[in-house]
Amino acid sequence: MQLSSKEISLVACFAALYVAVSFIPASPFPLIGGEGYIDASTVISLVIGVVLGPLLGGLAVITGGIIAPFIIPSLTLGAYTFIPHAMAAVCAGALKKGKQTVCVLIYLLSFIFFAFFPSIGPFWTWPLMLWFHLIALVIMASPAQTWAAKEINSEKSSSMSVGIAITFLTSTVCSQAVGSIIFEFLKLGSGNPDYWRTIVWQPLTFIYPIERLIITAIATVIAAPILKALKAQRFKI
Repeated sequence: MQLSSKEISLVACFAALYVAVSFIPASPFPLIGGEGYIDASTVISLVIGVVLGPLLGGLAVITGGIIAPFIIPSLTLGAYTFIPHAMAAVCAGALKKGKQTVCVLIYLLSFIFFAFFPSIGPFWTWPLMLWFHLIALVIMASPAQTWAAKEINSEKSSSMSVGIAITFLTSTVCSQAVGSIIFEFLKLGSGNPDYWRTIVWQPLTFIYPIERLIITAIATVIAAPILKALKAQRFKI
């Protein structure tokens, strides 16, 4: 697929935005089992996805994510930080376009791989950690997500905001599963189940749901007026 000059410009602009906000912390909680904080690129990835769509949004995040580690070496997952962010962008954009079944399948496969990761996955060491993922997965597969995707284009601000929030919530929790898979690989040398249960999964049990709700709220506040303005100006991507 050949991109137009307009599409290339949009990808470049949003990739630069992704890099710029990577300096800003988005969560009050330090990274469990690692160093630093989750930054605002986690938030802006959702916005990029819903504004540009799955293809251009994913491409913008990947482009920015490849550049960001050279400027900010202390990113959460290092050079791999952009992978869950790209997933969030693709998922949010695809859900907006009605590709719910594809997103559910991707989330389900990611969840299985993450939860049942040999020896150290939360299913084996601390299953309670998975509770919020199960809720998000059920929401994504439910009529609530179908309704939310349609309401993103609603004329009513309240309905639009709720639709965006539901879509962002399921997308960001899906991206958390993908990020957890990468984290499991990066920390594979720490194969002691006690380490994963007490140092990683137990502390995360109630922290990551709060964290994802904060990310959802911030991203919704940013995205709703942007989408409304783009619609008012009849700007199509």
